[in-house]
Amino acid sequence: MKNILKKVVVLMLMLAFITPVFSDEDASVTELKALLKEFEKAVKYEFQDRGWRGKRNAWIESVDAADSPQAFGAVLIQLETSTTWSSVQASWRQRRAGWLEEVRAATTVPQMAGLLFELEKITKWEATYDSWRRNRANWVQRVQALIGS
Repeated sequence: MKNILKKVVVLMLMLAFITPVFSDEDASVTELKALLKEFEKAVKYEFQDRGWRGKRNAWIESVDAADSPQAFGAVLIQLETSTTWSSVQASWRQRRAGWLEEVRAATTVPQMAGLLFELEKITKWEATYDSWRRNRANWVQRVQALIGS
């Protein structure tokens, strides 16, 4: 019986290392989620697919509920796929596939923050509301703080 119990405990520990989980109490995770929602709010609806308005509330709930790097990566990818090609620089066509792979493979807050920042940097000014130009410097400082953490 003890042998079986040991095996179960070892298996559970192994699974904990295989599937990283965000801690709800981790301030960096909370900040990362806030940064993603702020960036999404800055992108004009006309540069997102027609159905985004109807999906947005569920997306925000998914961002808030993201409890693992994989869950966060999924909502980051959802945002990226909701935007139109006209919202991003032409170089994104070549970079996008690699970026998607990196998002799917990312396991830490700094990695995710860097990928979010990359998405923001390739987004054209005309795809964002004027308020983003005023708020961006603070947003960049915050995202860079996460990247450096």
